[in-house]
Amino acid sequence: MTQLSKEAVSYLVDLVSTLNPARMDGAVLDDLGTRAIDETGTIALLTDKVPDFPAAIALTRIPQLKARLELVKDKPNFIIEYALSGEGDTADMVAETKQFITGLTLKADGVKAGYRCGDPASVKAPKKILDEAVTSFVVKTDDVSAIQNAVNAFGPAKELQFTIDEGDIQFMVSDENGDSFSTSVGSSTYDGKLSHSYNAVNISALLKLALVQGSVNIGISERGILSIDRGLFTFYVMPSKIGNS
Repeated sequence: MTQLSKEAVSYLVDLVSTLNPARMDGAVLDDLGTRAIDETGTIALLTDKVPDFPAAIALTRIPQLKARLELVKDKPNFIIEYALSGEGDTADMVAETKQFITGLTLKADGVKAGYRCGDPASVKAPKKILDEAVTSFVVKTDDVSAIQNAVNAFGPAKELQFTIDEGDIQFMVSDENGDSFSTSVGSSTYDGKLSHSYNAVNISALLKLALVQGSVNIGISERGILSIDRGLFTFYVMPSKIGNS
């Protein structure tokens, strides 16, 4: 087996630490970038910022991979070795199929953990998001905390509504009795009106996960697709309800 580069190892650790709390159980890394989607089909992760890998790789069973990384990654001399499909076959046989990484071995001083990868062709992942953001803004730590507290205080709330009206950006949650809470989280130069609703628990968790240096970058499209930046990775969240825009 051959070692992954230090950049690839660091990237995999960061990716798994991002996918697991977002409840994404699989991801594909190939010439299109890194791509993943949750089981409901409403949250996607995409990025084209990928270090060089020897071949495509499909990560499945993300919770198990994260647990195995925790056993090894903080120990001295941590490395990851990989195996490729077709290894041991003749050159002609390998040339007929596109190689991919079939397994990883996580190693450090005195410990070793194996992990079987999936077939990239069999893992569901979006190729790209066609709907582009029409405006973007920054949400601070205090606003993320206010949103999380409101989601918990109202039920927990099932829906979180996002609105832009005359440049004012607001998040609102409500409970089954019609009681509501709203908070202004900034302003936008967008001159139209937007109103979309999302799964409140999902948005709250993603905002917390994406906090980087005290803030989160968020974009929104006309159709209501939210883009939430988390370092190298971007989450795309589909609306559960589309209002008047």
